[in-house]
Amino acid sequence: MKRFLAALLAVLTVFTLTGCGKTENPAEPVTPGQGEEPAAPTEPELTPEEIAEQERLAAEKAREERLQGLLDSMTLEEKVGQLFFVRCPETNAVEDISTYHLGGYLLFGRDYKDGDSWLTWEQFIQKIESYQDAAAIPLFIGSDEEGGTVTRASRNPNLFSEPFKSPQKLNYIGGIEEILRDTDTRSRELRALGINVNFAPVCDVSTDPKDFIYDRTLGQDANMTADYVRLVVPAMTEGGTPTPASPWISGRWRPLKLPTCCPSRRGSRPGLLLCW
Repeated sequence: MKRFLAALLAVLTVFTLTGCGKTENPAEPVTPGQGEEPAAPTEPELTPEEIAEQERLAAEKAREERLQGLLDSMTLEEKVGQLFFVRCPETNAVEDISTYHLGGYLLFGRDYKDGDSWLTWEQFIQKIESYQDAAAIPLFIGSDEEGGTVTRASRNPNLFSEPFKSPQKLNYIGGIEEILRDTDTRSRELRALGINVNFAPVCDVSTDPKDFIYDRTLGQDANMTADYVRLVVPAMTEGGTPTPASPWISGRWRPLKLPTCCPSRRGSRPGLLLCW
C-alpha cells in the first residue's frame, strides 16, 4: 500500500513539474494592416491624351445619337429631298427648299447678280441667310471655285478683289506651298460668305495644252496630280469648304429643273445626288 501511494505521488509530482515548466508560445508579430479588409484597387490616372480621347468619343457618340434621332423623326419625303444637291433655280428658290426638303443649292454666276448688277456683300449674305432660314436642316451651299477659267463667287468684285487663280498659276508662283496657302485663304473667305462646299479641285490628269480640260487641271503627271489632290482636299476642309465629290472628274452638264431633276453625278457622300 505504501509502495502504491509512493508511486502515485511520484507520478503526480512529474505531471505537476511538467505543467509548471510549460510556457505559452509567444504571440506572432502583427504587421500594420494585418487583419483588415484589403483596399479596393484604384483606377490608374488617365493621361491628358486619354482624357481628350474619351471626351472625343463621348462627343461623337452624342452627335451620332442626335443625328439618328433626327433621321428617325423625318418623313420619307424629307429623307429623299435631303439627297438632292441641286442648281439654285432662278425663281422660287426659297419656296423650293421647304417644298422639296432640299439638301443643298449649287450657285452659278447668275446667283451672284441681281439682273445685270453684281450683288453687294450685304445682299449676298441676306440671300444665303434666306435660304438657310427656309431649311429645316442646314443646307449645303456650293460654288464652282476651281480658279482660273472656272470661277463664280470670285468674279463678283463686291465679294473679292480678283478672281481666284488657277492651280497652274499658283504652282508656277510658289509650288505646292503657294497652292495650300491660297487654298486656306480662299476657303475661309468663301465660308464667311455662307458657301460651305467648293466643287473643286479638278482631279483630271492632263499635260497636253490642247486638251479641253488642261487649263482647269494642275497640268502635271498622275503622281504630281495625286499629291496635289491629297494635300488640297484636307486644306479645303480645314478652311471650311469641303469638296463634295473629292473631287470632280469632268463630264457633261445637264440643265435640269425641279421637280423633274434626275441625278447626273454622284458625290462622295453615299446617296448624294448632284443635279443642275
